[in-house]
Amino acid sequence: CDLWLAPDQTVHLLWTERAIDERLREKFFPEAKQSHALYYAVVRDGKIVRRRALVESVEGKPGIIASAGRFQVTPDNRLFAIFYASGTGDDGKRISENRSVEIRADGSATAPMRLPLTKPFVNYFTATVRAGSPPSGTLEMLGQREGTPMTISYARVRLF
Repeated sequence: CDLWLAPDQTVHLLWTERAIDERLREKFFPEAKQSHALYYAVVRDGKIVRRRALVESVEGKPGIIASAGRFQVTPDNRLFAIFYASGTGDDGKRISENRSVEIRADGSATAPMRLPLTKPFVNYFTATVRAGSPPSGTLEMLGQREGTPMTISYARVRLF
C-alpha cells in the first residue's frame, strides 16, 4: 500500500493480506476461512522491529475489510494511516467509508475515525511525501468515489 522513510531513517510500511485467493478456494481450500488485514511494520537497519495488524476481519464474524491504505505525514512527523473500510459493523449494518488512524511513536494506534465525506473514495491517490508533496495536516484525495465509477473526484480533509 505505502511506505514512509522517516527523518531518522526508519522505514514504515503499510500493506494488506488475505488468507486465500478466492479464485482457488472452491477447488483447493474449501474448508479454509478467509481473513483480511491491514498491516503496519517498522524496519530499522534492515530488520523488522514492529509488526501489527491495524484492522483485521475473519470470515463468519462481522468485520471491516481495509483496503487502499495510504500514509499521511504531518509537518511534525505524526503518522496517519488512511484507508477505505468496507464490510459489516458489530451492529450488522453495512459499512462503506474512509477512515484514519494515527500511529504513535510506540507503535500503538488510535481508534479508527471516519473521514467526513458524503461518498467514500474506493480507489484514490493522496498527496504523499513519497511522491514529493510536503508533509501536511490536510489530507488531499483524488480518485473514484463509491457509486461514481466514471468520475474522478477530489477532496481535502483536515486531520486535526
